[in-house]
Formats: sequence, C-alpha cells, structure tokens
Amino acid sequence: DHLAEDGVVAVNVGRTDTNYALVDAMTATMAQVFPSVFVVDEPGPPGTLANSLVVATRQPATLDTFLANAAALPTGYPEEFRAFVARAATQARVAQPPATAPLFTDDHSQVEQVVHGLIVDFLTHP
Repeated sequence: DHLAEDGVVAVNVGRTDTNYALVDAMTATMAQVFPSVFVVDEPGPPGTLANSLVVATRQPATLDTFLANAAALPTGYPEEFRAFVARAATQARVAQPPATAPLFTDDHSQVEQVVHGLIVDFLTHP
C-alpha cells in the first residue's frame, strides 16, 4: 500500500553464471503480487558471483514498454549512466521462474537454504 499506482520495485539478487535459484525464487515471489516482473542479468565474467536486477511493476507492462522506458531516460542524466542503462537493457527479459521455484512468503521461507545452496554451488563448481 506504500507503492504509487505507477510504482516500480527493483531488487538486486545474487547468482552465479549457472545458478539462478535465488533469482527464480525472487521472481516467483514477486509475480504473486505484481503483474509484470523483469530480470536484467549483469553480464559479468564466467565463473564469478554475479547479479540480476529483478524489476516488478505495479501496472501491467510488456518487455517492449520496459525497454522503451529505459531508452527514454531524460537527457539530464549523465551520459555514462545513460550508456550503462542502454547496455544493461540488452540483457533484459521477462521473468519466467520454473513452477518449482519456492515462494518466500513468511518467516518459514527457504531463503537461507537457497542462498546456502548458491554459495555451496559456487565454491564447489569453479
């Protein structure tokens, strides 16, 4: 109830280049509340910890709308930031979490288990 009618929520979510379990859980959870959820994958080097920006909109939106809004940043923003957004937008996609992704709903959610699995996967699969 604190988000404006045209509001957007963005969450930076950790992952590896092969383990998207936390991204999947976050997008599945956010899709329970928001009509549109997008993921922007940071194109980091392989074999490292990376991030995905999960973006959810209060109003229904398409990927084309998301990309158009990213391209239409006001000219008052620094050119470096506008260039960064343009590069990041090429990594944007509609979130499609697997049906098996856990939902983080209360104090008994599997957040720790998912994060620990991500860390173990990273440490044991270089």
